[in-house]
Amino acid sequence: MKKLEKALGNLIEGILVESKGSDQAKLFLDKGIMPDGEKWPRRPDIFVGFDGDVSVSGIKRTDTKKGVSFVFDLVLKPGSGGGAGATIEAAASNHFFNLAGTGKSALAGMRAAFLSAVKKDTKNLGKQLHRWLSVPDNWVHRLVGWEDRKNWTKPAVRIGAIKTSGTMIDPTRRKWPSGRTEIWVPLTVTIYAEMKKKA
Repeated sequence: MKKLEKALGNLIEGILVESKGSDQAKLFLDKGIMPDGEKWPRRPDIFVGFDGDVSVSGIKRTDTKKGVSFVFDLVLKPGSGGGAGATIEAAASNHFFNLAGTGKSALAGMRAAFLSAVKKDTKNLGKQLHRWLSVPDNWVHRLVGWEDRKNWTKPAVRIGAIKTSGTMIDPTRRKWPSGRTEIWVPLTVTIYAEMKKKA
């Protein structure tokens, strides 16, 4: 019985600790208010970073009358070279953790709050991804192995499902990328692309 009481006590304590950290994180993400009550100059915007491990998987190719179409998953996640996935301005997240600390409450609270915020913002993230894939240097045919721009048009791209993984925060990785504690949610995005042969 005592073991059960202790286990329940630990569970309740863990929930209360995470709840406190989550409240601070939500206030910061929703209104830009830091744990000390000061306001960040603006509400932190969630955006997609591309300077980390960007890869393509599950490529399915279909030949069409006018060219070729593809469906594949674009995977973006933090790597040793930098960040990829959904994030916020590093200066803002770093300042938040300087004030809130990097204890269990602050980390657990931010992980939960940021993942929730990213899931609510997938429409905006999809628009950012579409703009990125519309830049000539990021053409889908380069990602899937084509470089023949003379014979193929720039792909018509459509963003499909955006899947999220758990929030990644590691205060010990202060090279990520400029000595700041950053927040990342890895993304797996289904991409539909069609290329046409030039006449």
